[in-house]
Amino acid sequence: MKITDKTAILAALKKNRQYEENLHGLKALVKAGVKIRPRAITTTMFSRLFLSDVFIHGIGGAKYDTVTDEIIQEFFGVTPPDFITISATLFLPFETYEVDAQTVQECHRVVNDMRYNPERYAAQEIKKNAAFISVTREKQRLLREIATGSTEEKGRCFLQIKELNTKLLNLISAELQKKQRGIKSMNEHLVYNKVARFREYPICIYPRQVLEEYFHHVFSGK
Repeated sequence: MKITDKTAILAALKKNRQYEENLHGLKALVKAGVKIRPRAITTTMFSRLFLSDVFIHGIGGAKYDTVTDEIIQEFFGVTPPDFITISATLFLPFETYEVDAQTVQECHRVVNDMRYNPERYAAQEIKKNAAFISVTREKQRLLREIATGSTEEKGRCFLQIKELNTKLLNLISAELQKKQRGIKSMNEHLVYNKVARFREYPICIYPRQVLEEYFHHVFSGK
């Protein structure tokens, strides 16, 4: 096993050496001001071999401890002690918003439809507007014409309909902006929910009462 700072090898630990030699190398690093902070696999390996009869993991830890088993067998030449995998979902006590990605997608579909068919989304008072009525009737006429016209006529009608849609969008701008603000708000709520419903926060940040109530429920079998 080699300890490196990615530019040079600071120490080399060998399994066929006497442990005093390896320990001497580690002490030399400490005297030189080098601080060793083991990663999760190293820490778990030490705990399983020297501190516990059985180690309890969540799903994430259990996945990487299959690697730990191989390291233990190869480096120490012993059969790894067993570990247990237990998983539970407990969220932090935060309120969340009633919103989902499917609802946001539907709102995007509506906004897209508003751009092509703005007359469908006009408020009642707008529908009584003379300009709205005139533009809508002209658009309906062009839609009938484009269905039966030649290629050239269809192209001309398409451009005219595009111009009429722009005019209608101006008349329903308030409704469109309201829908867009709603989408922005829902996206913010989705981000918040993702943080609030993250299931891998460390246990130390949970309120004690929340943990006590949850584990009492789990182990009571009710």
